[in-house]
Amino acid sequence: MRSSHRMTNEEQITTLQRVTALRQRTEVGVAGSSAVALTEATFATSGGVHAARYGGVERASQRQFHCLLLCSPSGVSVFYYEVIGATEQETEARVRPIFNSVALGVG
Repeated sequence: MRSSHRMTNEEQITTLQRVTALRQRTEVGVAGSSAVALTEATFATSGGVHAARYGGVERASQRQFHCLLLCSPSGVSVFYYEVIGATEQETEARVRPIFNSVALGVG
């Protein structure tokens, strides 16, 4: 999602927090609040890019998912990974190298 203007650092943080909260509400709303368990979102900054990450599980369907959100001055990028039937450890082992390979320029 591109921004209509170059965001300040404060706007990036606020935007990332809002988009993360919206995505988490959507995850819970789609499956029903009792069906999905979400991890707390973790936030970090690296190289001028703000990041958020959280995961979740829908036990009934054995669906595991992880979401990585990145916010730079020019917009927000969302990366999503989902798998059915894998253990939490298998899912984390698969998603970590994928999310760690994501690069987003500040420009």
